Amino acid sequence: MTPKISFTSLGRITGSVTLFLALLPVAGNAQDSPRERLSLNVDWRFQKNDPQDANGKLDYPKVKDWITATGNELRKDSGAALQAKPQGNPGGDISYAQSGFDDKEWKQLNLPHDWGIEGPFKQEYPGETGKLPWWGVGWYRKHFNVSMTEKSKQLFLQIDGAMSCSMVWLNGKFVGGWPYGYASFQLDLTPFIQPGDNVIAVRLDNPPNSSRWYPGGGIYRNVWLVKTDPIHVGHWGIYVTTPTVDETSATVHVKVQVDTPETASAAVKTEIFEAGPDGQPAGAAVVSSQTSGAQEIDLAVSRPKLWSLETRNLYIAVTSVFSNNKLVDRCQTSFGIRTIKFDKDKGFLLNGRHVKLNGVCDHHDLGALGTAINVHALQRQIELLQEMGCNAIRTSHNPPAPELLDLCDRMGMLVMDEYVDCWKMRKTPNDYHQFFDDWHEKDLRAQVRRDRNHPCVVLWSIGNEIPEQSKPQGPKMAAELTAIVHEEDPTRPTTFACSDVHGGYNGYQTGVDVFGYNYKPGEYGKFHAAHPDIPIFGSETSSTVSSRGEYAFPPSGKEADAKTDFQMSSYDLYAPRWATTPDAEFKAQDQNPFVAGEFVWTGFDYLGEPTPYNRDETVLLNFQDPAEKAKAEQELTQLHKVTVPSRSSYFGIMDLAGFRKDRFYLYQSKWRPDFPMAHILPHWNWPERVGQVTPVFVYTSGDEAELFLNGKSQGRKKKGDYEYRLRWDDVVYQPGELRVVAYKDGKEWAQNIVKTTGPASQVMLKADRSKIAADGLDLSYVTVTIADKDGLMVPRSKNLVQFDISGPAQIIGVDNGDATSHDSFQANQVKAFNGLALVIVRTKAGQPGAVVLHAKSEGLQPEDLPLQSE
Repeated sequence: MTPKISFTSLGRITGSVTLFLALLPVAGNAQDSPRERLSLNVDWRFQKNDPQDANGKLDYPKVKDWITATGNELRKDSGAALQAKPQGNPGGDISYAQSGFDDKEWKQLNLPHDWGIEGPFKQEYPGETGKLPWWGVGWYRKHFNVSMTEKSKQLFLQIDGAMSCSMVWLNGKFVGGWPYGYASFQLDLTPFIQPGDNVIAVRLDNPPNSSRWYPGGGIYRNVWLVKTDPIHVGHWGIYVTTPTVDETSATVHVKVQVDTPETASAAVKTEIFEAGPDGQPAGAAVVSSQTSGAQEIDLAVSRPKLWSLETRNLYIAVTSVFSNNKLVDRCQTSFGIRTIKFDKDKGFLLNGRHVKLNGVCDHHDLGALGTAINVHALQRQIELLQEMGCNAIRTSHNPPAPELLDLCDRMGMLVMDEYVDCWKMRKTPNDYHQFFDDWHEKDLRAQVRRDRNHPCVVLWSIGNEIPEQSKPQGPKMAAELTAIVHEEDPTRPTTFACSDVHGGYNGYQTGVDVFGYNYKPGEYGKFHAAHPDIPIFGSETSSTVSSRGEYAFPPSGKEADAKTDFQMSSYDLYAPRWATTPDAEFKAQDQNPFVAGEFVWTGFDYLGEPTPYNRDETVLLNFQDPAEKAKAEQELTQLHKVTVPSRSSYFGIMDLAGFRKDRFYLYQSKWRPDFPMAHILPHWNWPERVGQVTPVFVYTSGDEAELFLNGKSQGRKKKGDYEYRLRWDDVVYQPGELRVVAYKDGKEWAQNIVKTTGPASQVMLKADRSKIAADGLDLSYVTVTIADKDGLMVPRSKNLVQFDISGPAQIIGVDNGDATSHDSFQANQVKAFNGLALVIVRTKAGQPGAVVLHAKSEGLQPEDLPLQSE
């Protein structure tokens, strides 16, 4: 077991070309650097399926020996133990890989790209992966030019993520590949480059039955072309730590890996700057090293500005490499100065101060955009989470896009950075288990090296609900993976998400530094008593299911009472038998203050896994009791006889479109106790329930509240010990106005009003921002509301809304958050779901100007929304 130590801060390396996406530079700008890092996203050609001449030649088992030779630099062993690339050129005789192939008839597109989100939805596709066609083979081809003056440079292809089993050719020559679709990797193009036109061909193979959720398909993250001198900083070759930190000074340790030809030598100089608002060095260097051959140095920063959730101070290390007194490379690395510690009794400490982990788990899809990465889409999600009081994200169940970590650094979010969903034992027939033996070391080292410079990352998770957790080999495997992580980054602890109660006592718990339990709030006290020296937290909690704006009566925790027409009641009382309500987790943490916090499943609904309308038998892995498992098997057998339309989950605190469910306000009331708020549910449009009991719940950060129906008090209620919602279970429905007045410490704290609305009368549009960068990447999220004449949302309306857009922008996505909808995300129309819908607008690159979004619906007053691309 690794000793429990105080873990400190790190940073990230970037190249020399600045690319601004929303508020964020994805690549830094090291002034006058010989290094270039260029976006390679524009103007690709795409085609599904292999050509006839492939004839199965590129199936992974047939080309495995060539692919596994990729990434040897990420292996600890050396010499004969490394996988050498065999002789030959696999795929070189296949037409799509050859440089002279005519691809003009292929689809032209820009990356990032997810071919699955384009659909169409089909009922016969499995609901657990979103009822979308994400599987199969896809080819991408890209032409680019290399000048004669660049002949002496080294050129590298960097792919942030491609789903999956990638193989890459340059000018018809096999370069390398990478199976894990969530991994970032680099390939050396230098041996295959030719002056003039060059052609990259990428083949992806997404096998069916390889995921338990919607994984997407395609090159769904950013792609880069990096040009360097032969003497240069290696890939992810700068590692920054802060071994000592106090108010007066901090020691910044910088380790630089320089790649050089055998006969060459290099000298290194590092300067530390404060980061400006644009992510670039600001002002003069706060400290600088001397130029020397040493590639590890300590620099003292006086009166450091610490990174925290509130201040988010960042520094930049600018590292210059010289050969024969000539500058040959320059890179900059963003990092933060801070300390972290997981304490067995106090939970999580940031800069010595206790911080409760109010976290969520999230999969990587972005709703209507699919898995194709977009910075503003991620930024919007973080803003919504922070409004709720969330301060942490678990990247479930895979390494995230680099842009997410950049945003978390800048916006003040903590991250549990997760590796994988399984090891050697499978969950689905074609999942990661088939690659584990050959790739786990490379994948895990790549993840840690890429992400270890981000101050937001506070935990490395080595796996989720791993089947080996209950097997004899589990403890040893966990310890081996933890050892790999610590070799790459000894400054942060490892963890995992353990779903088997016995995993806390069978030795599995010894394999990591901090223990994470999934859905076991009743075990916190027992675990702490048995292992008083191991910190613990809720690695996955709650899994309450609900549909925005749907209510079933009577409200109860029974599944039969919660289901309604393939929706789930939003009274927030039902969770699958292996899960809990938010209230149960809140109580367990309040009773056990040593628990560091939780990561709720999930922040947002996601494509796939529509529990409890899920055909995915892998849910049976959650059952350890034979009787419970048999009951679940029987229910699944019955479910298979029913046509299940659900395409997306019900777990989210927000729906697939990012609209707040009622649960948002329950978490806000707990996670933001000093924020005056009160929220009433359900809505108050129930003409069929006049005279019937219609219970009313209130979520508030106050400690008591009084409810009024049409001015008449329904009683004043006070929260008892370990109570987190107020309930008026005997309210008899009559149309009109519900009003609640919340109190805290006897004083009025907050109010909320819900009214019976008139009939739908108008379409209302509201953008999350009206000014959008004219870069072809930036987005505006437009909320569509079906409202009555007074502007109140009509809560049960499902009107079809049609859109037109004028000016230099386009509609790239529509949604409504309805888990049962099979309507295309790429349409120019959408049905509202319980009063709301969403339109996503993207600018056209290099075309500033006025944009107008027009929305109309039959029988309703239309609306025009002005936007500006600039």
